[in-house]
Amino acid sequence: MEKFLTPENESLMQELCARFVDARNNGERCEDATWNAILKLGVMCSFEAVILRFKAYHVPKIFLTRRPDSDPYYAGLWHCPGTYMLPGENEQSVAARLSLSELGEAKIVEAQDQGSIIVTDERSTTNSKVYLCRLDKKPTVQGEWFLINALPNNLVRHHRTVIYMGLPLEYKALLAK
Repeated sequence: MEKFLTPENESLMQELCARFVDARNNGERCEDATWNAILKLGVMCSFEAVILRFKAYHVPKIFLTRRPDSDPYYAGLWHCPGTYMLPGENEQSVAARLSLSELGEAKIVEAQDQGSIIVTDERSTTNSKVYLCRLDKKPTVQGEWFLINALPNNLVRHHRTVIYMGLPLEYKALLAK
């Protein structure tokens, strides 16, 4: 696969990402020009929600949804709820949009940034931002709760890493990377 980031664009990407992070850390909206420049370099940004349930379990469960069989990239595979961030969106607005599209009546009420991974696949190169999320109620969409040490085999490949990143430290040993 052809590289999206050429050596000539690497320093530009670092500068643009630094602007994005600075704006976010200051509670500001990223400038549209900065976001559009990032998109032109071929790198998307996604919000990946790791949603755990701890009650009455020694091992937490994670909520996963299944991609439709018609999905051109991940047909029939399980994944953490997630979506691409759109120009001008911040974490709160993308969490609200994700709640509506993938969680039904449940709303994300807290999203703790757990870091990010760069994923390059046949679809795109994506900076996948991982968030440990808390909901106000159970999701009302089709999905299933899985023990974190018994994940389905048909899981989107990079979502095993997404789940690992989203786990609290005391549970990471339960999930072999």
